Amino acid sequence: MAKTPHIDHPAVHAFWAYWQAHCPTLGEAHRHWLENCIEVLPQVQRGERLFTTGQRPDYLYFVFEGMLANVLWDEDGRRRIPALAPAGHNLLTCANLYTHTQINGEIVALRRSTALRIPAVKLRNYKDSDVAASTLVHVLREKRIKQFRKQNALLMLADEKQRYRAFATVFPEFLRHTTQAEQADYLNISRTSITRVRRER
Repeated sequence: MAKTPHIDHPAVHAFWAYWQAHCPTLGEAHRHWLENCIEVLPQVQRGERLFTTGQRPDYLYFVFEGMLANVLWDEDGRRRIPALAPAGHNLLTCANLYTHTQINGEIVALRRSTALRIPAVKLRNYKDSDVAASTLVHVLREKRIKQFRKQNALLMLADEKQRYRAFATVFPEFLRHTTQAEQADYLNISRTSITRVRRER
């Protein structure tokens, strides 16, 4: 996996713009912090594992292009996808910045991707000392929570066909950029249910 610490990369510019959209008063101190903690992963290959349970230290991954996912396998050996991260989304390898408890499963590239990697401890420490960093952490966390809540609401729908129809409405971006197998694993439904719904259109 190729990686670079260089700040002059489109992915870093995109992350800076993302941060600046929520904190217009960012200055040189913030840029300096970013230069010293961010790492660019420009060529993450499809199927590559960026995290496995027990791997340390913990990181936040911000996706510039492609798609990462939190992936796990149930006791029957079936793949589950608790979270998707296309461009503009992020994944954290720990439950939150103030715990050593890690997420279940792995973080895997579903597509060839470019991502930014930030050490969780550095993000936590900066959050505790800087208002703009605290805002950034809040925005990143809310994006993950928003997806979790929407997905959880879908999983509560007992009828698989109804669940998939709701998915198409709630997550149109995910619908466009995922395969039927990935959709089935994200929604915990069969591909047969997806095929039936698509035939009804």
